[in-house]
Amino acid sequence: MFTMVTDKGYLGRFARHLTALGLNHRIGSRSPTARGFLLIANRWVLERTFTWLTGFRRLAIDYEFTPRVHETWLLVDNITMCLNGLTVA
Repeated sequence: MFTMVTDKGYLGRFARHLTALGLNHRIGSRSPTARGFLLIANRWVLERTFTWLTGFRRLAIDYEFTPRVHETWLLVDNITMCLNGLTVA
């Protein structure tokens, strides 16, 4: 089963949507007793992906009229990132 690890900002409607899709949702947070900086595995993967996607001019601003077209551009740009990763290696 796929588990989405996010921070507390993705609670609420987003978490309910994941549950409706049959996906697990886990909050990646540190223990309350921890002090200072603590690296939490997989916490910034989602934010990093959003940052990479805003590098595509078409996704930087919502130009599309329908969500379906925007979803298609997300898919195309994710495929582009994966193919670029393959050609670098």
